[in-house]
Amino acid sequence: YIGRHFFSRCFFNYHIVIFCLSSKIILNIHKGELYLIRSYIVLFILAFILSLFNAPTWSFILLFFIFVLYYLNMQFYPLLLEKDVNKILDFLKTSRNKQHQFTYHFMQGNTYEAEQLLKQIKPKSLRDISTIMLLTRYKQYNEAKDLFLKLKENEYKWYYGAIISLKLGELELFGKYKARIKNPVNRSWINMEQLLSEGKKLEVLSLLDKQLPTLRGLKLLSAYTYKKEITQEEN
Repeated sequence: YIGRHFFSRCFFNYHIVIFCLSSKIILNIHKGELYLIRSYIVLFILAFILSLFNAPTWSFILLFFIFVLYYLNMQFYPLLLEKDVNKILDFLKTSRNKQHQFTYHFMQGNTYEAEQLLKQIKPKSLRDISTIMLLTRYKQYNEAKDLFLKLKENEYKWYYGAIISLKLGELELFGKYKARIKNPVNRSWINMEQLLSEGKKLEVLSLLDKQLPTLRGLKLLSAYTYKKEITQEEN
């Protein structure tokens, strides 16, 4: 009777753990995410210990909630809050997400590798934005313009609309798109592009030096790469 009661209790309380282990999250484990394997093992051991002490169901719910927070932190912290450029690059490089892989190669200047990933990026709207990024890197601004005009009205369209219009000398359109950009960091980069078009590279580099310590995640990586590109062009 005691044995049946114990294993019945374990089975009842493990339903949360089983849900977690059988969810889509487990399918994302790969060589670059060994921390997830360790966390699953720890989760299982803790759930087993809680069952041994006949812990209430709410404690398993709390354990699962903590695990989800940990998972979200590991998945999104590098993209949003990380202060170390190399750690951001490592995260992008080892990710199975094709957009992350594209971003890694794009930021590293590996345009061929980035282009090979385009067809694998989903959804189409994200693939179109990635294509525009590559076209502007290749300085194919007319082709980029044809594509960005098909985008829905959003921050990405306005940002790249401003960049492309500036490069094509369409200053009226440039002012129109620039005025619609809400994100202050994006607006600052548009202003820097305008300064670059006027030949004020040293001023832009000075602005980037002041801005870099205030940025995190992908914005930090973007500004770091932007500065590196300007410096290389200067040399």
